[in-house]
Amino acid sequence: YDSKFNWSGILIKFSGNNAKQFYKLLKRNKVNWNIFKNYSVSLNRFDLCYFRRNQFSQTSFDEFLLEARKQIQTSTNTRHISLKDSPDGKILKVNRRSNALHYRVYQKNDGVQFELEIKKRKTKSVHSFLFR
Repeated sequence: YDSKFNWSGILIKFSGNNAKQFYKLLKRNKVNWNIFKNYSVSLNRFDLCYFRRNQFSQTSFDEFLLEARKQIQTSTNTRHISLKDSPDGKILKVNRRSNALHYRVYQKNDGVQFELEIKKRKTKSVHSFLFR
């Protein structure tokens, strides 16, 4: 029970290596969904990550992020788009972390990492698909 949200239930979080292991089990149909049958199961956050190996030089990657930011600014209504420097290079962020949809794109090792966090009511769009 959490008095802050007036909610009673069980919270299960899969992060990092645990999420990878759970995903492997899902792909192999090794999850017994019947254990959730007597519970009202809901999804409150879903993260999608995609890693793409690339041939970007640092200059061309920065140009890619600048062009991506420009494209997002002209095709969406979001006001929260930032291109920030980090110790490992630039990060393109779209929306705030508290928003229902939050995107990040950055260089990681020898590729590009694309991340999407889906939260709040937006999870309903993937909830039924995932639980089928």
